Amino acid sequence: MKKVLQKIPHALIIVIMVFSVFATIHAAEGEYTLLRTLPGVGDTTGGIVTIQSYLPAAFNLVIGIAAALAFVMLTLGGITYATSDAITGKSQGKEWIENAIWGLMLVIGAYVILYTINPQILNFTLTLPRPQIASSTATAVVTTMTPQEIADDQAVRARLTGINVNAGACTQGQTSGCTNLNGLHERAVQGLIGLKSACGCAITITGGTEPGHATHGVGRPIVDLADNGLTAWLQSKNLIRITGVVKGAQVKMPSGTATMVYEPTGGNPGGTSTGPHWHVVFQ
Repeated sequence: MKKVLQKIPHALIIVIMVFSVFATIHAAEGEYTLLRTLPGVGDTTGGIVTIQSYLPAAFNLVIGIAAALAFVMLTLGGITYATSDAITGKSQGKEWIENAIWGLMLVIGAYVILYTINPQILNFTLTLPRPQIASSTATAVVTTMTPQEIADDQAVRARLTGINVNAGACTQGQTSGCTNLNGLHERAVQGLIGLKSACGCAITITGGTEPGHATHGVGRPIVDLADNGLTAWLQSKNLIRITGVVKGAQVKMPSGTATMVYEPTGGNPGGTSTGPHWHVVFQ
């Protein structure tokens, strides 16, 4: 009996390791070709199975083998105990019977524990349901510009001599039909001046720091520029590079580098759009 009790922790460790392996590979997807099929799994599909169909079969097979071995050991132990006249023979038969009973109880106990925790564990369902997320009905808060922000916008416009802005400031917090320049990063201000000097073409800002943009904002060196003659100038300087369906360019100036991506459909997720333009980040 003492020896049997000493063996139980080792058996529990083995069971835990097996289920840990199952838990580790539960997220694996795809099909697998078995070297040897299990009864009822893979024998009708040329050995091709998925993890979700293989794990339940392996689990049931282990349970079945354990029960069969316990029955065999009980039978052998009973025969040895009944037919042996020697004390050692009867002790051996008794030990086999005890070990078989404890092993069977261990297997059944593992099954019962898992079933008690959650019966779905034994189904080995690996597909996680997609959570239902309720759509938000919250509306954006409209914030009017402060006198300081309006003054800052006008100051930046005054610095951008010869550079057009497609509309006035969004003084009432609008997200379309207006363009803000207040809080525009200094790299963008210097970059616009340098780009105008290098290009010599018409530069028109169509997007600045106004609300409604996904990537623009106060403190960011990012603007949208109308196409106008900018594309023609970039082509003449062989600066345009096309990767797949993305058309981009890099312009090096004394003040830094302008990384430009052409957005033919506006390309402003989460906000409004002023139509086709160059999205420019000054670095």
